[in-house]
Amino acid sequence: MRLTQFGTYVFPLFNKRDLVSTGDTGGTLLRLPGGGAYDAYGTDNAPEGIREVSTEFEIIASTTAAVQTARDQIRARAGLWRKLWAHFPDGSDRWAWARLSKVKMERRSAYLFYQPVGLTFEIKDPGWNGTGHGAAWYLDSGLYLDAGLYLDYDDTITLDGSPKTATITNGGNRTVTAAVLGFRAAGNAISGIRFVCGSCDWTFSGSVAPGKVLTIDTGTRSIRNDGVDAYNLLTLNAGHTVADWLQLKAGANSVTITYTCAGAASTLTPTFYDGWA
Repeated sequence: MRLTQFGTYVFPLFNKRDLVSTGDTGGTLLRLPGGGAYDAYGTDNAPEGIREVSTEFEIIASTTAAVQTARDQIRARAGLWRKLWAHFPDGSDRWAWARLSKVKMERRSAYLFYQPVGLTFEIKDPGWNGTGHGAAWYLDSGLYLDAGLYLDYDDTITLDGSPKTATITNGGNRTVTAAVLGFRAAGNAISGIRFVCGSCDWTFSGSVAPGKVLTIDTGTRSIRNDGVDAYNLLTLNAGHTVADWLQLKAGANSVTITYTCAGAASTLTPTFYDGWA
């Protein structure tokens, strides 16, 4: 893989080198007085700490003014929070939100038309985001139309009978916990929504009016019913045994939605990105 751009800034390819690592997952074991240790995460993945990735490249220009302009463009991005993109050998492009934490430039008198640059980024979330599901894809991401991205996916689940069993596929290799679940009531109100996926089992006890949308953000743990906060109406059931509201394992995930609705046209649209390590 190679880092390709930060926000709208495309990294030069001259003598380019990248260092990409995961976050630290150590420190989860607690030493016990009688020997041995206790791991509170059991068989679950331990959370990653802040991870650092870095890239080095060279600026080459025909005039000293052009080199200085390039230096200024890079330094102006220090501290910014933008999407950091990476390109992989299979032709795919993945991204993660990152902050440019350090800009390093060695200055020598001989560097008239040449400048080595080192950039360090901090990323708070684990892994990389791959193909998007559920939401619209916009043309201002900085990528080209022939980059291998999909514009025509449709992951909407029609709630045409309760209980409704469906499959949500995470095409990556890392568990996804951040998704937005949009329940749209079409024609008739929908209420008493129970959502089960693996070790996740919860119920929204409220009612969604016809034509309105219930939005459950499992990453930020926020709930909006037609834009109004409804956090207090969600209950974790006895079958819910993990800390996350949602865990989409790599591959196909079976989900079961139980609800009350007089019609058969309401929908669930899960919006997320494939998770990659």
